[in-house]
Amino acid sequence: HPNYTKGIETLAAAYRDNNQPFEALAAYDRLLALNPDDREALRRRIFITARMGAAPRALDMARSHPGLLAESEMDTLTSDAAAKYLHWKDLYHPQPLARFEDIDHGIVMLTDMVNRLEKRGDGYTPLARRARFDLIVAFRDRNQPQQAVALYEAQNADKAAITEYDAQEAADASGSF
Repeated sequence: HPNYTKGIETLAAAYRDNNQPFEALAAYDRLLALNPDDREALRRRIFITARMGAAPRALDMARSHPGLLAESEMDTLTSDAAAKYLHWKDLYHPQPLARFEDIDHGIVMLTDMVNRLEKRGDGYTPLARRARFDLIVAFRDRNQPQQAVALYEAQNADKAAITEYDAQEAADASGSF
């Protein structure tokens, strides 16, 4: 019964629960072909896409359906997508300066997210701290040591929990002056 949505939902859940993301994604796509307004199938497709390592694509999907995800889910997805952009800088680029485009994109995403979190009064949440420390790394990688050190010092002044890794990133950045 290829059009029996309850059966497809059950199959999608089984694939999802058995860590078969490609099969689950195909099942959710089938559900959405039958009912494009199925909000739960849309949500599941977004989260599976992100778990498969395509957080930027998942974020684009979520943005094309405003209100589908909660603010906190969008924040997490934005943070994950920005982290992907920062990691992509390590990929081969035929034009070496092109790697900065990925870093710049990550910086914009993280800066916007931190500003939104602060406006909401969530500036001291673990997600906000993670975003700031990702920014330290991004600024260092973008050869902007002053911004990296300033952000580290602001975190330190706020008594934020600073990992050894984050302290090392700031130290590396300060050596770039």
